Amino acid sequence: MPKTHIVLAGIDKMLPALSDLDVFLPLLSTYGTGQTLATYNNIISGPKQADDLDGPEELYIILLDNGRSDVLAHDQQRQALSCIKCGACQTVCPIYHTAGVSDFPSPIAAVTLPLQHAEMQHLSHTSTLCGSCKDVCPVKIDIPRLLLQNRKLFVDKGLVNRTEKWFYYAWKKAMLKREIMSWTGISARKHILDSLFKSKDGLRKMPIQSKEKPFNEWYREKMNYK
Repeated sequence: MPKTHIVLAGIDKMLPALSDLDVFLPLLSTYGTGQTLATYNNIISGPKQADDLDGPEELYIILLDNGRSDVLAHDQQRQALSCIKCGACQTVCPIYHTAGVSDFPSPIAAVTLPLQHAEMQHLSHTSTLCGSCKDVCPVKIDIPRLLLQNRKLFVDKGLVNRTEKWFYYAWKKAMLKREIMSWTGISARKHILDSLFKSKDGLRKMPIQSKEKPFNEWYREKMNYK
C-alpha cells in the first residue's frame, strides 16, 4: 500500500452505518455483474495501526459535491441520490442501447445531471418513459416519475424552447375547440394519417379507410343535433 491513501467520493456514496454493507454489497454485485459478491470492493478502516502488517500511514477522504446538493434540494428528485450505481437501468434502457453512453449516460443520470448542470437538461426529455428502469432498479427508484418532475420543473422555470412552447400552445388551442380541428378538412387529416402510419418501405398491409364526413358531423346528423 502507498504511504498516503487519498479517496475521492461523491456525497451520495456515503452509508449511514457499516452494517448496511451486508445489504448493499451483495445488492450491488448481483444487479451489476450477476455475482453473489464481487471482488472489486475494498474495505479500509483507516490508516495503518501499530499492530497492522500493511496499510497507508495517512488516509484522506475528499467528498465531492459537484452539484449533488442541487439534486438534494428537490423533494422529489433527491430520491435519485440513493442510486447504488449498479448499472441495471442501463441494461434495459432502449435509449441507452440506441444512443450510446456518450449521448445518454443512463436513465438515472438523466434525472441527476440536468439538475447539476444546466447544459444537460435535454437528457430529461430524451427518455421514452417506458418504465423498464423502474422495474429493474434494486433500490426501487421511480425514474420515470422523476424525469417527469424534471420536465415540469424546466417548464415552470421557462427553460423550454420557444418554438416548442408555441407549438404546444397552438396544439392545446386546437384540441379544445372543435371548429379549429375541422379547418383542415377530412382529406388533409387522411393525408396526415397516411404519412404518420406508413411503414419503413412506404407500404402498408391494410390501407386506412376514412369516411367522407368527419365523425362529429356524422354523429350530429345521426343524433339530430344542431
